Amino acid sequence: MITKINKLFLKYLIHGTLLMVLMGQAMVSFSQIDTDFWFVVPELSHRGSTGGTPGTMRLSTLDLAATVTISMPANIYDAATNPTGFQNIVIDIPANSDAAVDLTHLIDVVSNPANNRLENKPLTPDGINNFGLHITST
Repeated sequence: MITKINKLFLKYLIHGTLLMVLMGQAMVSFSQIDTDFWFVVPELSHRGSTGGTPGTMRLSTLDLAATVTISMPANIYDAATNPTGFQNIVIDIPANSDAAVDLTHLIDVVSNPANNRLENKPLTPDGINNFGLHITST
């Protein structure tokens, strides 16, 4: 026969065990480790009037320093032929450090919707656009 005290103990035991398991899972982190990535920024939700901004890319290094280059090969900047193209971003990150790259100026859709050169959006009938970022690291 299960008494009220046993039911209460069982309830706290189950809740305590569940809490410990969930807290343990929150401490586990997954990331990608490589030197070559392709990434496309999805069309961000437009909460209120923020227009999906601010936009930040976070990068980190392990035990070696790295030079990270962010480029958009399908939309390369050229002062004469493509002045609105993507200018490469090169950042040096020391060992065991991180860096934040602010990309807000490339997704400024509130003040100038035509300036949105980073988010993937339905522009072409086939849905294939030239917004892919190529991220390389030493």
